[in-house]
Amino acid sequence: MGSQFYPDWVSPPGDTIEDRAEELGLTRKELAKRLGISQKHLIDLIKGRVSINPGMATNLERVLDIPADFWLRRDAQYRAALQRKKEIEEATQWKDWLKELPLSWMIKEEWIQKYSNKGAQVLEVLRFLRVGSVDVAQSMLKERVPVFRTSQQYETNRWSLLIWMAKAEQTAMEVQTNEFSPTKLRAILQNLRQLVKERNPDVFLPAMQSLCAEAGVAVVFVPPPKGLAIYGATWWKRNKAIVAMTLRYKTNDHLWFTFFHEIGHILMHGRKNKFFELEQIEPGEREEQANAFARDILIPQKFKKELEELGMKLTSYGPRAELVEDFARMVDTAPGIVVGRLQHDRLIPFSSRLNILKIKYQWVLDKTE
Repeated sequence: MGSQFYPDWVSPPGDTIEDRAEELGLTRKELAKRLGISQKHLIDLIKGRVSINPGMATNLERVLDIPADFWLRRDAQYRAALQRKKEIEEATQWKDWLKELPLSWMIKEEWIQKYSNKGAQVLEVLRFLRVGSVDVAQSMLKERVPVFRTSQQYETNRWSLLIWMAKAEQTAMEVQTNEFSPTKLRAILQNLRQLVKERNPDVFLPAMQSLCAEAGVAVVFVPPPKGLAIYGATWWKRNKAIVAMTLRYKTNDHLWFTFFHEIGHILMHGRKNKFFELEQIEPGEREEQANAFARDILIPQKFKKELEELGMKLTSYGPRAELVEDFARMVDTAPGIVVGRLQHDRLIPFSSRLNILKIKYQWVLDKTE
């Protein structure tokens, strides 16, 4: 995407009036006389100091033989361009704000256009956020994005998170859903669980989104800005629940755990809360509840003993894929999900050769590679 250029000059309708008058051989004095106005008024009209009203547009049509609606549009465009020029000049004072944003990422992902003029770039970001000023954007940041307590090695870029949320929300609002129904959502949990065995995202993704839309949940996948280590998030917009995911680790065990984790938040934790799954953020009670929900959906608690026995066999016999595949068939899930659970429970190492059983995804919407 090339850089957009905004000129610092604006052409008034008077330029066209003079050009047409010259074509017709009319002097300013004669043109003013034919229009029925003073020469001073004509000069003000040519310089753009006065607007072209419907009556003047009709006179211009008669004298210059150019339709009245052309003159009205030409004047409206000129006034709009003047206002745009003024707004760009005023917005330039916020150019340092751009340094706090993942601007290069937004341009690379084609979420916004690139402008050579800093003021125009500020206005473009405001357009993306759908707010009228930087002050409003800063208020939105305070209202929508909490200050996280993180480790010393990790700091959440709150502007990046707000930008990501804005894109996810815009995408989610385009998804047609029914009114939210917790009853319907609970009823489709097992249908959703059956999708974990499907290897092809071209198959399971639309099925996942369609099932959730019936229950009033919009599921969207949005890549995160560089440096924003987020897996997914859940919040509400009107009567629609939004599940936004990033496919951070690009494997089926992480994808499905994150998805059911967010579904757990929706079913258990009400509409007034927003939940963000960020790396190295200390989980609270509700996060642990959502973790337990996802864990028990993917591998029900009744198989805990068999899972531990599997872990011991793999420790004794080595990373034998057939043992994992047999367990996955018994539980009716995907082998990669079993591997992820074994690793989470510290029954096998994260570096295990069994990682080969995990399915990795590379989707078109993911441009991080």
